[in-house]
Amino acid sequence: MYSDSTERSFAGALVFFLVMALSAYVLLVTALVFWLAELLGSLPLAAVLLGGFTLLIALLTYQLAVRDAIARLRERWEVVYEVMRTVHDGYRRVSGFLHRLLW
Repeated sequence: MYSDSTERSFAGALVFFLVMALSAYVLLVTALVFWLAELLGSLPLAAVLLGGFTLLIALLTYQLAVRDAIARLRERWEVVYEVMRTVHDGYRRVSGFLHRLLW
């Protein structure tokens, strides 16, 4: 398949990308807060407004995209749990039968 060094370089590139994206987001939000503070004349008000706007975007993203994905994952997890429970019950029945048969 892939060599270990290829997987490590991909992981390193992915981590680097995520760190750079987060840094860019932080710088953008900081710049927007200071720009809004210049317009409004209040840094705390600008921070609260932009924080509220960011929270609104996060809630909309959750409602429109993430909630359905979490529900599907929960359904899949319940199916896996049911299968594992059935396997466990079957194992107990077989082991009980063999125990009675051998002892």
